[in-house]
Amino acid sequence: MTRVQRTLAEIGRMFQDFTQLVYSQGEQLRIIDDNLDHTLDNLEAATGELKTAQKKISSNRWLIIKILLIIVAFLLVFGLLFR
Repeated sequence: MTRVQRTLAEIGRMFQDFTQLVYSQGEQLRIIDDNLDHTLDNLEAATGELKTAQKKISSNRWLIIKILLIIVAFLLVFGLLFR
């Protein structure tokens, strides 16, 4: 009879350990989920910043092209005038 009681007590401890493991893993999964949410927020913010930077670069590129075209136009006009 005591052997059965010891076995049942051992099984009870195993279930308690198992419950603790499940609880611990559940907490770790919650932390991982929170980290994924923060990562997604940061990724969305970074994507927005990259799009803004791309627009600025693109507008700067057009500005440089316009300035170069004006310089070329001046060179052509002055080149034809002083010929």
